[in-house]
Parts: sequence; structure tokens; C-alpha cells
Amino acid sequence: MSCQTRIKEQNIPQLWDWLKQNDSQLFLEYQDQPEETCRKIRHQIRRINHLLDCEIIPGKDRHTLIVSPNNVHELFDDVRDIVSRAPQLKYWTITAFRPPRPLNDVENVKGIEYNIDDFRVAATKNPDGRVDLNIGVKNFDQYDYYKLLSAMFRILQKALGEYNVEFRLGKVVLNPLDDKIHTIKLKNLISVFQD
Repeated sequence: MSCQTRIKEQNIPQLWDWLKQNDSQLFLEYQDQPEETCRKIRHQIRRINHLLDCEIIPGKDRHTLIVSPNNVHELFDDVRDIVSRAPQLKYWTITAFRPPRPLNDVENVKGIEYNIDDFRVAATKNPDGRVDLNIGVKNFDQYDYYKLLSAMFRILQKALGEYNVEFRLGKVVLNPLDDKIHTIKLKNLISVFQD
């Protein structure tokens, strides 16, 4: 484990003690100052490891705090451990890993808009449990392959969630769209990863 991915074990109980003591205050504060509340929580989480991240999904009676390894492979097990030690809180649900989320009709990645209907997928499950994706792209020749591939990984992280991208996604290739091969809409791709 590199020094970049080493966690400060002693700061895990401190995080959960702090969150427990500030449970209701942070819940109410989030209503008026969501960015500031997230910044405070992120600061506490990053005392464990500076590469970790968090996200808050607001709810009516409870918010969900997502602790994320921020796509750092070596931190996935640590995040699972950190979250397993979380106390029961009145106003917060604690979870590990960014979940799958519905895609918009148009996804903006680094200032470029991608029409999600321009992509269809052929998926192949491997014996090792990973899923290879052959993604068909409408107007394939209009794109820079490597920029599109980079954008596609961001889109897949949203569509599939952090855990699936890290542990269940296999090889990804981009090709010109062929309606005979590419039959799965990108918006429906998560169904291939649900067991």
C-alpha cells in the first residue's frame, strides 16, 4: 500500500463520534447550506485519507451520506470497513460507494454534451463475472476516440455506480453503431449488472 492510499485508522472513530454528536445540526444545516455542510463532512472524511470523497443525497426525514473511494482501487476495501463501523444515526443513512443513477437524455462531460440515445451496447458476461461492453456509437467518426472513451467511463460510472465499474466491468470498446449487434440502450445497461 502506498503512502497515498494509507488510511489513518485512529481517525475513523473520530469521524463517527463527530457525526453522531452533530447528527441533527448537520441535517438541519444541510437544508440551508448544502455545499458548506458537505464541505465540513468531506473535511472529516479526508482526515482518514485525503483521497476519499463523499456525497449527500437529501431526503425528507433522513439524508444519505455516501463515502466514496473516489475511484482509487486500493481504497475500496477501506471504504467498506469505514462504513461498516458507522453508528446508527437518527438523521443520516451511511453507505459506501456512489450508487447507479439514471442517465439524463443528454450527459455533459467536461463541457461536451453527449446524447445518450446515440449509444447502444452489446454486453458479454465473462466466466470471471465481469461484463465486457462493446458500445456502438452513432456518427462514430465525428468523435476523438480517446476523449469519447474517457467520457464514456464517466457516463458508465453514473449509470452503473462505483462498485460495478470497479469490480464487475470488464473490457470496454467503442465501435460504429450496428443495430444488429448493439441492442441494449445505455439507459438500460444497469439491468445487465443486476443479479
